[in-house]
Amino acid sequence: MPSVRTPLYVRDVHVDLLGASCEAFVKKLPAQNGVVRFNLGLYVESQGAFAARFAGEMAPHLGGACPIALLQQSEFGEPMVRINTDGLDGLDFGWSEAAAWDAEAGFYQARARI
Repeated sequence: MPSVRTPLYVRDVHVDLLGASCEAFVKKLPAQNGVVRFNLGLYVESQGAFAARFAGEMAPHLGGACPIALLQQSEFGEPMVRINTDGLDGLDFGWSEAAAWDAEAGFYQARARI
């Protein structure tokens, strides 16, 4: 059973959307002067809550429950909350949350057949 060792840390972005939004940001840089920032965020929740979201999204794709164990966190070497403040709309980047979950499940299904 997969476990989460740091379920209390709060983090935020789905990696596919992070990549698409960073690419769009970089493409705009040459046209802008001065210091430009983009602090993108999507899911602002604990790693434990995200693991539960992930398991819930994978279960219907993988044909069964995806149990997880949220361990008692004993490591606190990072900030408890590390999030960004600029909200994202995946549609602005041609990104679909449903398609992202489908692709993620496909990755695991392909590995299970090896």
